Amino acid sequence: MRNAICLRTSLFQIGVWKSWEKEGLDIKDIVWPGNSHTPPQGVPEKFHLKITFLEEPPYISLAPPDPVTGKCHMNRGVICRVAKEMDLP
Repeated sequence: MRNAICLRTSLFQIGVWKSWEKEGLDIKDIVWPGNSHTPPQGVPEKFHLKITFLEEPPYISLAPPDPVTGKCHMNRGVICRVAKEMDLP
């Protein structure tokens, strides 16, 4: 097993779901391969979008260490590292 260190995660909001509005889903434009805003040849520009949600634990869990032992809980085989934000590269 190899020690894993996650420096930072960048999350980009690509859409907003507002169930109380008629047009409840607002999605930013799709960026196709090659940074194009038009789909590749053969892919229709208009399509129907189906959204499905799958509830499961996150791939990497960030949690404080155990208050009694001071050690990190093992979750899916990834060893956690506890450090202050200013100590990270």
